[in-house]
Amino acid sequence: MKINLDRTSSGFCIGVQGTIHVAEEKLAQSGELYCLGDVVHNEVEVKRLEALGMETIDIPAFEEL
Repeated sequence: MKINLDRTSSGFCIGVQGTIHVAEEKLAQSGELYCLGDVVHNEVEVKRLEALGMETIDIPAFEEL
């Protein structure tokens, strides 16, 4: 069996790309952003955004804001 990998279209879907872009913009403006749960199911990307200032929170933490 031959397997071909399409390296031209791999990556995040357009919705995730847009969400990450908005998160980056908000972080650039204020340096602070809260996210209720993971913004994306990709640990590397979540850690990158957290390094920029995003804080991933749960519902009890949200209720305390």
